[in-house]
Amino acid sequence: MNFKTFLPLMLLGTSLLHGQSKPNVLFIIVDDLMKQLEVYGDSPIKTPELLKFSKEAMTFDRAYAQYPLCGPSRAALMTSRFPDNGGATYNKAGKSAMVQKNAAKFGVQTMPAYFKSQGYITVGGGKLYHNSVMPDKADTAVDFNVALSNHGHDGKKKKVKVDGKIKKMTFITEASNKGPFEHKDGLLVKQAKDWMAQHAGSGEGKPFFMCIGLKKPHSPYSCPKSFWDIYKREEMEVSSVKAPNDILSHYSLSSPDALLKVHSDTMKYDGVTLPHAKKEEMIHGYQACVSYADFLCGELLKALKENELYDNTIVVFTSDHGYKLGEYDRWAKYTLHEKDTVVPFLVRAPQHKGQFGRKTKAIVGLIDIYPSLAELCGLPIPDKIDGKSFAKTLSDPNWSERQYIRAVLPRVAKEDHSKGAGVSIIHENGYRYHHWWEGELSSFPKASDIVGYELYDHYRENQTAISTRNIYKEKPELLTQMRELALRKD
Repeated sequence: MNFKTFLPLMLLGTSLLHGQSKPNVLFIIVDDLMKQLEVYGDSPIKTPELLKFSKEAMTFDRAYAQYPLCGPSRAALMTSRFPDNGGATYNKAGKSAMVQKNAAKFGVQTMPAYFKSQGYITVGGGKLYHNSVMPDKADTAVDFNVALSNHGHDGKKKKVKVDGKIKKMTFITEASNKGPFEHKDGLLVKQAKDWMAQHAGSGEGKPFFMCIGLKKPHSPYSCPKSFWDIYKREEMEVSSVKAPNDILSHYSLSSPDALLKVHSDTMKYDGVTLPHAKKEEMIHGYQACVSYADFLCGELLKALKENELYDNTIVVFTSDHGYKLGEYDRWAKYTLHEKDTVVPFLVRAPQHKGQFGRKTKAIVGLIDIYPSLAELCGLPIPDKIDGKSFAKTLSDPNWSERQYIRAVLPRVAKEDHSKGAGVSIIHENGYRYHHWWEGELSSFPKASDIVGYELYDHYRENQTAISTRNIYKEKPELLTQMRELALRKD
């Protein structure tokens, strides 16, 4: 593998106190977590652990997924390559074995495999790719020295008939009577805590790189009842936001039955016909699951502190993409809109303690995590990747390596199975732009091929992640400028 020349300017002083020359890393990724949390301002969702952590980290306000779906987003993150630059563009291609095989074609290692090759003890568990880490699997061994299991409870199931066949499908929500460490995410976190304690007591001089993938708040919205009890059903607010004007709905919006069709008690509905009471129940379940995931993150951070590892560990917390809770009569993800692409993102780098508690508006992508962690750990930044290190931003919140970053999305129209694709960029000027063309994602268009435009003011005059008014007709000069950037494919 070729590497860009890099001379680390700073290593952690605390590393030497622990008998190792490089810091540890704890990377936490949760599934389907929207950015609208307490750390970003007023939110009904209670996340006390993340709120506490934000005072000891830097909070990124403008962090983005490169694809608004689990598998491709995670593949892009793990390889630091854009989905349309040799990455995955559908969920199956986001499974670990396929991501590793695809990365090898481009001379790239996955992020944990790279750290493993650099002498780190790599520990992984949960949903890191579009599949859970499985001990004793060949693809797991490529990435991890130690694999943690997550074979716990995750929802109540019912037998239903689908296309003439009987299937077991989960209910979309469940207030479980099981304990927090009996659910699959809780079981995973317990194992991670046990490993930290064992490692701290072993006298092992090697640093560790731990990746923990929490499934919640991904559906089914199943978690212990105590987290449901934090909220009151009558206080759930159901969105009345309708679709923006002047859009090509079959491209711009996700399917009305997305999410609903895979659960036994919602499969007969779509986003329009779904009963109001069921919407309240789902929002309640989602919020409970976020609070559960927050609790588990707190347990991981507490374990670092109890084992005297915290001061020597870089911690990254994020999600694989954003999420909708009924906006536009749609649920879940899978659009290029801001709410589906913007993610919560917190980074604690002990060598930048002076910036703890600060927020930054620097534009970053999930593909930037890989090179950033390499630089922060004093490792060469791999060649042949698309990501840019945001390490400098951690010492200067006003610094941004990017002016904008893009996301892509292929589409298939249900009616005639015709294919289309879109690219979107979010710019530091506060506007989000997307355009659509007919054909394959790989057939990147010329301006004359574009069949639809969208332009939204999210952070210029407004301060919202909701796309409400398509203003592309009102700002022709800005539209042209943004289009030229989107056509550059960088």
